[in-house]
Amino acid sequence: MRPGLAVVVALGMLVAGCARAAPVAGVSHPGQAAGGGCARSASDTGLTQTMDGRISGCLRIEPLAAGIHTVVLDQLLDFRAAFPIFKLPPRARRLIFPREPNVALTVSPGTAAPGTTVTITGRLARAWPGAGSTVDFCWDGCRFGLRYEGVTIRWVSHTKFRATLVLPAAPWIEGDPVRVAPLASGVYPIAVQCLVAGKGCSAETREGVAAVRLLVRSTPGWCPSPAACAQLAAAPRAAAPGALVSVTGFAPLVSIIGSDQPFAFQFEVLSAAPRGPEVRLGNFHGGLQALLGEAPLDVLAPPVFASLGRSKVLAEAAAGLSPISAEPRAPSTVAWCARDAVEISKGAAVTAVPTIRARSTISRLGLLTVVGAPLRCDAVALAGPADAPASVIAAAFAAEQPPYGGPPFYEVALTTRDRGRTWTPLPVPRGATPLSFGGFRYTAGGVEAVFASVLRNPTAPSYPTPDPAHPRAEISSADGKRWRSAPMGCPSAGPCVTLGPYVQGACAMAANPMQPLLRSADGGVSWLQPVLPDQVDACGEVALVATGRDSALLVNSLSPFPLLETTDGGLTWEDVALPALPGAPGGPLLPGGITMLPNGSLLLTGGTRRWQLLEPGARKWCRMWTPVARLPQISALTVIGEDVWWLAGNFDAPNAEVIPVSAFGC
Repeated sequence: MRPGLAVVVALGMLVAGCARAAPVAGVSHPGQAAGGGCARSASDTGLTQTMDGRISGCLRIEPLAAGIHTVVLDQLLDFRAAFPIFKLPPRARRLIFPREPNVALTVSPGTAAPGTTVTITGRLARAWPGAGSTVDFCWDGCRFGLRYEGVTIRWVSHTKFRATLVLPAAPWIEGDPVRVAPLASGVYPIAVQCLVAGKGCSAETREGVAAVRLLVRSTPGWCPSPAACAQLAAAPRAAAPGALVSVTGFAPLVSIIGSDQPFAFQFEVLSAAPRGPEVRLGNFHGGLQALLGEAPLDVLAPPVFASLGRSKVLAEAAAGLSPISAEPRAPSTVAWCARDAVEISKGAAVTAVPTIRARSTISRLGLLTVVGAPLRCDAVALAGPADAPASVIAAAFAAEQPPYGGPPFYEVALTTRDRGRTWTPLPVPRGATPLSFGGFRYTAGGVEAVFASVLRNPTAPSYPTPDPAHPRAEISSADGKRWRSAPMGCPSAGPCVTLGPYVQGACAMAANPMQPLLRSADGGVSWLQPVLPDQVDACGEVALVATGRDSALLVNSLSPFPLLETTDGGLTWEDVALPALPGAPGGPLLPGGITMLPNGSLLLTGGTRRWQLLEPGARKWCRMWTPVARLPQISALTVIGEDVWWLAGNFDAPNAEVIPVSAFGC
């Protein structure tokens, strides 16, 4: 890697011990709001370039050390022949490549200004089997000229096609040798490549070629010379990690997608002030790339954890599914998911409610469970009067679609009122399905079961697509025996900010591990995602902690920003820097992560390391002396009253462990 070049990371990746010292690159994200002109909703476009070279996009500042840095546009350069076709013997060439037709090519108009849309007509001597509907075109030669990739062609007849291209209105980067080609008047060839082979095309191949006379009346003022042929500016020029800045400017074209959409890769942040040319071409990150433009950016130091003082925890919600829970009004009665049972602790007594009969209920829903494996629930809730909250048990179990099972995996919610003798499916709100269940929450009057609304998939109707950003809910009566549909409610205290439904299978292969962060301005009638952060990584420990009427903390263990604070009801969030973990080569390990305790301390667990504690006002972590902290951990920690609970042992036969917060110390 080039000295001084930051490493690209994605939001939600593991950060080494939450440290701040090592600089990493910012990346452009779609849908970012903040600094001048950034996108205002998650559906807006991120980094883009136009045919005149104009660049615009948004950059989230990653955890960088305070000081002056440099924003550049990083463009991938792919100047390789797919196959050295002319170096192959004829027989090998025939085996690898299909025979290609000769194409007579014409371009109209034949003389044009930059940015003009020209029509290309191709004629074949005879109909050619296997000819496709998209091809590549080359501007200024097929051997590493400017590529138009995947251009749609329209067949007028069996031997004639048409396509349109927008001519470059900015300088471009060519190969052989790698250089910036100026936007200058002249005669340029346009060629069509590989009408049949498509993406298997060689850079030396072309079926037909025609010439265009380009008339340039004025050259771009932002490109005075090849070494200075790029400009970038960041607004605002000073911002803290986690903030969003708008980046605008100009850069040469690298390749074109289709007829008129330049390819723009990403922004990067270099860990030093601007000091080089605006255009750098070479091997960076192990490949041929162009670093374009130099925008100075003053990264400000974020507030540190010690500056928060002692946070008052008013309410706390966790991501994922909780296999341990208690009704907040009766924290002495705790339930957890055990082997083939829900175990309930009340004082010194522990009783077991069997779950084995839930298997037949799941089967009647047309779903599968793993044959021969214990039927262990993944989430549990207790409903009923505060003095007897275990009178009704709601539990969620993993299920799969027949006939072959998962993935994808789903969770189905069942209830029992007779200590496990019978299990019945939970009612499902309109717009959801039993397979879009996303977790239990406690309300002032009962239990809330949240569901993701579903998007129907017409090509695979039995596999609905969950939409957790638009939640639905079923809320139990005070005795837990009746359920009614209702909007998902606000938390019991603090701002109306919560986590959307968790979709089971999110941490399995080829699935999305993110769970949406949602805020409501109308008391839970409707929900929207903040622009950033709009989601959390549910594969690690996550807690949303209300600390005041409009303030909350978001603990997101696997994010580069593991602690964020809002003071405006969740509309905007600010990074809070945590001290580095001494001697920790990696970040929080699964299972485990960062947990906020009732007194505002942070507890870090996971892997084989000793637990670490960060007390209010402290500027460094300390290793806990509590021996219990070395027990194996197979679930996230759950704070219930003044105790911390978790599951330990193995996944088939877990046991519950508990330690009072008063026992924590270093």
